[in-house]
Amino acid sequence: MTIRKSALALGASLSLVASFAIAGGHTEAPAANPTPADQTAAMQLTISQMQANRQQVVAENLPLTAEQSEGFWNIYREFSNERAKLVEQEVKLILEFRNNFDNLSQDQAKTLLDDYLKIEAKSQKLTKKYINRYRKVLTQTQTLRYFQIENKLDDILAYEMAQVIPLAY
Repeated sequence: MTIRKSALALGASLSLVASFAIAGGHTEAPAANPTPADQTAAMQLTISQMQANRQQVVAENLPLTAEQSEGFWNIYREFSNERAKLVEQEVKLILEFRNNFDNLSQDQAKTLLDDYLKIEAKSQKLTKKYINRYRKVLTQTQTLRYFQIENKLDDILAYEMAQVIPLAY
């Protein structure tokens, strides 16, 4: 596959995932005034569905040899499981903020931001840990491509989650 065709395939896959995410993971009309519980359920459903689609997008956009495939997918599953724990922590933090943003004290705001930065640092540490493992089974270009795909998927998820996060006062 040429680079251009490969890029177009990735773009098409990501567009499909983004369309799904922007639609909220379903095709029903949204409630006129969704409750926080409705928004929480919708966000958790979207995250769950995006995570399920993630592997398909990677598989469609990261050509692997048979030899690479076995090693890559074993590492991928471990990495995904560890990342899922961080996503869960981030969701809890977002929900805590969203449910308390109108009465947020200065101390709560500081704690939320500090906790967010801790999660981001853990995420970077996890990525660095796994980059070395991926490099053992993939070429350098494939490793770069894989993390580009992951970053694009993370951006889509962040966009979706941002829809339910109000700005602090």
